[in-house]
Amino acid sequence: MKIIYNHNPLKTTIELTKEEQRELWLKIKIEELIWIIVGIELFLSETCFNLENARKEANAEYCCDKEDGINKVVNDLYLKYLDALQDVHMGDCTYNACSCVKCHAEKLLGIDTIKGLRGSSAYHIYEAFVKNDNIHKAIEYLENYQPKVEKGWEEPYINSWKLQAKKALEWLINYRDENNLRKWQPVTVTMGLSSS
Repeated sequence: MKIIYNHNPLKTTIELTKEEQRELWLKIKIEELIWIIVGIELFLSETCFNLENARKEANAEYCCDKEDGINKVVNDLYLKYLDALQDVHMGDCTYNACSCVKCHAEKLLGIDTIKGLRGSSAYHIYEAFVKNDNIHKAIEYLENYQPKVEKGWEEPYINSWKLQAKKALEWLINYRDENNLRKWQPVTVTMGLSSS
């Protein structure tokens, strides 16, 4: 596995070997099968007992079908996850109202390219890179961060936003130093796939 750390931590990319790609595909299939088992368990529980729905959930034809069943779903997810590993973190990890496909793909691989960065701090880093093209300018942006007050309702939140930006700044400086990103080019790290 190659992790290519970008100046923008949300754009760090992951390249997998053929074996790691196959392992990712299998992990996706296992996850989908677990969801089926959870559904069966739910419909067989005392609170939601429904034998007909449990039978539908345990559809052997779907689970064993190589082309139109679970494998099609797994193939679609697999391609989406491979694309996400080359894309930017965008979702609940950056306070956007959707799940982050990249975070989920990384979780299946047992890695976290933005470890310790989530929520408002990740959002501030996202904003810093919208306005700037490299880590040095993004750090400068966060060092000088001043929230905009346009309508007045924002005033009670200004101190909180400044604190979040400060945390984002500290995280980004640490990220820059840990990954030797004082120069412009991305850094590549090769590592084995986690067995988790």
